[in-house]
Amino acid sequence: MLDGMGWLSQASLELRNEIARRCDRITAAEVHSIYRAGDPAGGIFGIVSGRLDMHLPLWGSDRALAHVVGPGWWIGDLAAVTGEPRRFDILVQRDTRLLRLSRAEITRLCDKYPEMHQHLLLMAMANMRLLIDAAEALGLSQPVSRVSACLLRIDRGGPGWHGRLELTQGELASIAKLSRRRTNAALHELETIAALRLGYGKIEILDRPRLQALMYGDDLTPLIATS
Repeated sequence: MLDGMGWLSQASLELRNEIARRCDRITAAEVHSIYRAGDPAGGIFGIVSGRLDMHLPLWGSDRALAHVVGPGWWIGDLAAVTGEPRRFDILVQRDTRLLRLSRAEITRLCDKYPEMHQHLLLMAMANMRLLIDAAEALGLSQPVSRVSACLLRIDRGGPGWHGRLELTQGELASIAKLSRRRTNAALHELETIAALRLGYGKIEILDRPRLQALMYGDDLTPLIATS
């Protein structure tokens, strides 16, 4: 889980072991906030199992869910590196297991291992790519294209899920900034062509290339007609 998002792929074994040793282990007994927008800078969090929800408070309480991340992903790098206040409200779901590397420990590791700066930059770049993907998805006008883009982004943000996303259709509607009716219609169209499978509180991705093609505007009608 330390390297689920690839930020330590080139790190020495010694550095990886040091990070693992210095991390706190946390298990969430219930849903709660681990930090809120405006809180002072702190450390980074890696998800071992479960889910973290990222909310943008200025979007309003009913539509604030912007993204979810799962096993193998890390968050908190912006505040940890720059010292600026937190930008998101982060909720941890029940029974989620986390690793936490405090800002003080990050500083000690950077002093001892100068390469740590590069690895933190790789983490920040991975999170930046997700933010760019999120902005691009909201610019897609067709619900099937937007839902496909959001599902692929969520899948990348939880490498340990292996395509089995712990996500309700209502939560996806909030992330995609679409009505539940339009989101559900898009999901059922995607299920019809076997791009995904819907379950209770879960969405399983079956065909990533097809979702990728639909994200870029491929016509869904012929696929539905032959399904």
